[in-house]
Amino acid sequence: MRAAERRRSRPPLLVMAFLMVFGVVSAVNTIHLLGRAVLDRAVRRATVVEGSLSLSFRGEAMVLRRETVLVAPASGVWQSAVQPGQRVRVGDKIGEVLNPDLLGRAQSMEAEAKMERARWESELLARLSREEAELENVNAEISSTLRELRSGLQDPVDPSRSGRLEAGLKRLLERRDALLIEQAGLHEEKESGGSWRAKGAEAQELFQVAATPVTAPVAGVIFFTLDGWEEAFDPLQFQAALALAGPTGAVLSTPVANGESIAVGQLLAKLVQDDRTFFKLNIQDREAALLKPGEKVEVLLVEKGAYVPARVVASRQDAANSTVLLELLSSPPFLAERRTLDVEVTVKRLYGLLVPEKALVTEGAHQGVYLRDGDSWRFQMVEVLALRDGNALVTGLRSGDEIAVGWQP
Repeated sequence: MRAAERRRSRPPLLVMAFLMVFGVVSAVNTIHLLGRAVLDRAVRRATVVEGSLSLSFRGEAMVLRRETVLVAPASGVWQSAVQPGQRVRVGDKIGEVLNPDLLGRAQSMEAEAKMERARWESELLARLSREEAELENVNAEISSTLRELRSGLQDPVDPSRSGRLEAGLKRLLERRDALLIEQAGLHEEKESGGSWRAKGAEAQELFQVAATPVTAPVAGVIFFTLDGWEEAFDPLQFQAALALAGPTGAVLSTPVANGESIAVGQLLAKLVQDDRTFFKLNIQDREAALLKPGEKVEVLLVEKGAYVPARVVASRQDAANSTVLLELLSSPPFLAERRTLDVEVTVKRLYGLLVPEKALVTEGAHQGVYLRDGDSWRFQMVEVLALRDGNALVTGLRSGDEIAVGWQP
């Protein structure tokens, strides 16, 4: 009887099934809510901020400008007179080509003139020294004779003695005048020079004939190597630069050494003229299509971290890439020695609201972000104006909004 009572006290099976289902649902809801709370706390968030986005692209720029090639005007031995990278003016001497035969004759004649001058100066100094010593003795004798004459006037004992003294004084005075004339002649000869001076002048004339100068035809910066691009570009016909595929001139990879024999017309140096500087870029970037002739851009010289203004002067597009020619509105001096360098060209800067690009999601046909709304997230459509460097410039949000990044609720 007790067993029957126990069986009657159990709840019906339907109630038990309901309770079991209710428990499972409650557990699932609890897990869902706990999981959602954990995920909500784990979501990486970002704040919408106001800022700017630069539409820019990077590439290697070829530096083009007007350059003049200097060649040897004569055969001989090369001797440079300036350093590479030195700025020169019109007419400044870059170097000279020496004729060895004439140079040898000039050097030999110059040496002879120096030896003759040394002998002449030695003899002249000796003669001047003798003249000065004799003149000093004559002056001393004149002074002694005058003293004797004065004493004879006070005591005229021997009249004939006075006559002799006067005659001697006359001879001394004549000798002194002759010595002074000779001394003046020696000084004049010292000023005018001897026969060595004519030989020295002839040697200098030979030196001038032996050396053919190479001078700067224009102002600019001098360099003693060439890469073949020197005369490939004409700023007056810059459109042709878009088709340049490679160097068209001769290459001088190492400078001509001083003392090296050269032939007429041999390459010696180049002058980078003080003229406009251009950058040619071959690029594969969607922003390149925005570059139109006449537009101004900003160019970052990556190596120096410096910005220079420029304008687009020519562009060409094909299926593979785009070619752009920029004219720099200011040219830093270091560009004179460069042919290529890495640059970043900023086409334009856009201002507005910025979000991380990873925050963008697609719901159906719409693009947007998940926006924090109270205690939950909701999808907010946005219009993407530009993408660059991991950031997106958008509309449809407000500065300070909190959005989810890299997660879709």
